[in-house]
Amino acid sequence: SYICKGIVQNEPTEAGRSFIPETDGILRLCCFSEIGGAVRPDTVAHVWYWGDREMATVRLPVRSARWRTWSTKKMLDEWLGEWHVDIVDSDGVLLQRLDFSLE
Repeated sequence: SYICKGIVQNEPTEAGRSFIPETDGILRLCCFSEIGGAVRPDTVAHVWYWGDREMATVRLPVRSARWRTWSTKKMLDEWLGEWHVDIVDSDGVLLQRLDFSLE
């Protein structure tokens, strides 16, 4: 899984751990996940946090044993600081945490 600036042909682009808002004060980031080993159609959620504050939850379908999916979040320049995205399964179990910062 990655935090990145975009997705091209189902692949993350410009992945990183530190991002700077665009000149217009808005930055769109993606959380890209590749799920492996799903035994049935299911869902995962990307839960976006600014510090300890939950900013968005995006539920995403998983439709096969190997599945690529992503969510996007518009980042405003006043939301500087530490961020993370928790990737959780349909039971709420944490699968992965991705830390990043908005500089």
